[in-house]
Amino acid sequence: MSPCFHVHRFLAPNIPGRIGSGGRWKQFGYPPTVVNRGDVLPVNAAPITRVQPGAELEIEVLSSHFSRRRREGVSLHWLFSGIDTLGAKHPALQRGSAKIPFGHHRVELARKIHLVAPTESMLCTLSLAAVTASGETVAGNFIQHFVTKGPLAEREDRGNTLVLRRRIEDWAISEWSAESIDREAARASGSCYGCGVGFFEWHFTDEAVRHVSRARRIRILGEVSARRNDTQQTGGQAQPTQFEMLINGVPVHRAPLPDHPHDTRGALSYLRGGRGAYGYLMQASIEEDLLQRLAAAAESDGTLRLRCAVPPKAGCPGGLTVYDTECGRFPIGPTIVIEWEQQ
Repeated sequence: MSPCFHVHRFLAPNIPGRIGSGGRWKQFGYPPTVVNRGDVLPVNAAPITRVQPGAELEIEVLSSHFSRRRREGVSLHWLFSGIDTLGAKHPALQRGSAKIPFGHHRVELARKIHLVAPTESMLCTLSLAAVTASGETVAGNFIQHFVTKGPLAEREDRGNTLVLRRRIEDWAISEWSAESIDREAARASGSCYGCGVGFFEWHFTDEAVRHVSRARRIRILGEVSARRNDTQQTGGQAQPTQFEMLINGVPVHRAPLPDHPHDTRGALSYLRGGRGAYGYLMQASIEEDLLQRLAAAAESDGTLRLRCAVPPKAGCPGGLTVYDTECGRFPIGPTIVIEWEQQ
């Protein structure tokens, strides 16, 4: 039997808010119609806010109706969704709808929406739409909430699942052919980068790793992108790179990374004062023969060595950026999840 090696997936962003021509078009990370139309749904809140798990939230949504065509029988629809620190999507934490005032040539309070933040760390999005009685969506908007009580635990035992995390600045070794970040700057920015070709390597040492041959599966998660030194908004001038991930020297994932994007989708970077940099969600799964091969190398010293690299012979050596849990687009830093067989 060949090794089980289905580690192929990263989530590339959608491309809303794209305007311009040739190489000059830009991406906003949201449809331009959110703000650039006669009817809009202003929200009396910051685009992203940090909140405590379980917090009660009250969001004021306004209606602004200045299009020439009058809208009648308008309802507000809302959806509260999220993605957690292990990459699981929560598509409908809360949802609802209600008739709202939508007075012509007026801006007025449409609705106060009451929400309860989830009890676990998560990046949540409140999506809003104003819909007429005929089903036409005439306005939309969204805001986000980063639900967190502080830095995540480096070791989290969930019974049949063990979660191991490393802070972005705690790499064990690194080597790059050109400029790279130092630990203090990585800690301050919430991300690490290297230019050209090279690697960062994090060591996950735990007594449980000595018994990893008994696991059903190992999952590796992280957010990665290419590296460019400017902070231009995402546009037509992409800088791709070649990405490779290894565990204890064994390649388990390879993929091109299209760019080092900067736009509204990098909400966690904006929240910490950055320019909206973000990456692509990488998820790898290791099972069966490949798992046993890795176990033989890891059980002697109880260490899994996660290397994120741009290989020496990369066709497009565009560097690498790796994001921590509080930077980028996803609340996910370098993470290894060991799933044990059911007891």
